[in-house]
Amino acid sequence: GYLVKDLRIFSRETVLNKILLVDNSSHCFFTQLKNGVPILSFYDQKEDRELLHLKRYLQALSRCENMLIRNEEHFQMDKYFTSGKPEIV
Repeated sequence: GYLVKDLRIFSRETVLNKILLVDNSSHCFFTQLKNGVPILSFYDQKEDRELLHLKRYLQALSRCENMLIRNEEHFQMDKYFTSGKPEIV
């Protein structure tokens, strides 16, 4: 019942190392957790700042030698999916 955005359609590992998938539903990128950037939903909220946070995060990642390793360390999505408990992450 979930939409999954499987990045394996790009097939080459060198390409996958340069792709991030930003989504408010972490189920969308569970097949490539290292590539996932979870964000909060921002429907019609004038005070929302999520995209500004995302901009700063992406700018910081662009300066990293290996953005996927840094992204994986930052969000630790693998811990969430293996434990099923958000308080562990």
